[in-house]
Amino acid sequence: ADINLCYLILNDMALEALRMPQRPNRVIVLREGHGCGLRVDATIACWGDNRAGQASAPLGRFSLFYSGGDSSSEPGYWCGLRADRAAVCWGDSRAGRASPPEGQLTRLYLRDSFACGLQTDQSLACWGNNSPTAWQPVQGQFTHVSIDSARGCGLRIDQSVACWGDIASPPEGQFTQLYLRDSFACGLRADQSVACWGDNSHGQTDAPEGRFNSVILADDYGCGLRADKTVACWGNNSHGQTSAPRNQQFLRIFLKDDFACGMRVIEVIACWGDIAATPGGFFTRIYLADDYGCGLRRSGSIGCWGQAVEPPKGLFTRIYLDPWEERYGCGLRTDRTIACWGDNSHGQTNTPAGQFT
Repeated sequence: ADINLCYLILNDMALEALRMPQRPNRVIVLREGHGCGLRVDATIACWGDNRAGQASAPLGRFSLFYSGGDSSSEPGYWCGLRADRAAVCWGDSRAGRASPPEGQLTRLYLRDSFACGLQTDQSLACWGNNSPTAWQPVQGQFTHVSIDSARGCGLRIDQSVACWGDIASPPEGQFTQLYLRDSFACGLRADQSVACWGDNSHGQTDAPEGRFNSVILADDYGCGLRADKTVACWGNNSHGQTSAPRNQQFLRIFLKDDFACGMRVIEVIACWGDIAATPGGFFTRIYLADDYGCGLRRSGSIGCWGQAVEPPKGLFTRIYLDPWEERYGCGLRTDRTIACWGDNSHGQTNTPAGQFT
């Protein structure tokens, strides 16, 4: 009679989240020809192409770091947040994009020629290219921001959306999530419906009706995970990328320009679009590049499909793929060392020694 009992009931998505190892955000990131990782002692180590100093990380301890320079023709730059929330940048410093302002920041957003940070008062501070066509934020307080080279949208603290730059005005209403990709954006309304705005040349703003838990966007199409865990896609279907399998339940979905993949609730991978064939077996994670994908098997080994380079043998806890077309990847082994494979034209598979998170 003196004992109070309490029960916690978890759905499949909550259970999946609990199964995932808890690690800091953005612990290893690969760019074209180089990569950086956060060590277990919170220092940053980089390797590969260093023509603009992008592989010369500063000394000190960091809580997070971010990559910028989305164009494959540019060397790229990085910014990290130290424990005191001060921002430090390195790499290609043209247009002042590697020169952040003083003060405390809670999150960073990096693009080709400029960067922005969310300050402790939830306002935005930007630096880098200040030309008239550069991205310039509106005033206000935000909980989340998504930016592109000539446009941006932010979710205000009152759950309304504000956009600026080369994009149509967002609809009124309250939103819980915000997504921006290329020239269009979508938001999840408080009632779990999806509303999109911006360029509709491929039908990418014609979101279907219904209740959704999450949305993900590619350049000219989008997909959403419905409340019943089925997938609905809309927009450009030139490669079958919006023809998601019907009556299958998914935990997560991932998009590339010409194909998409999802992790089904039974922990097998299903893909559709330009690349549909996948390896058999049970997986815990999915990673996609431009023309191939790799997954982390339940056993800890790596399985790839599409135009992929054969990964190394062994057991891994995480894998990372080059976002461009050089076809190289890196994996974090169970002993916390890094192993990379594939193209090594810039030394990007010559990883440093030591243990990483």
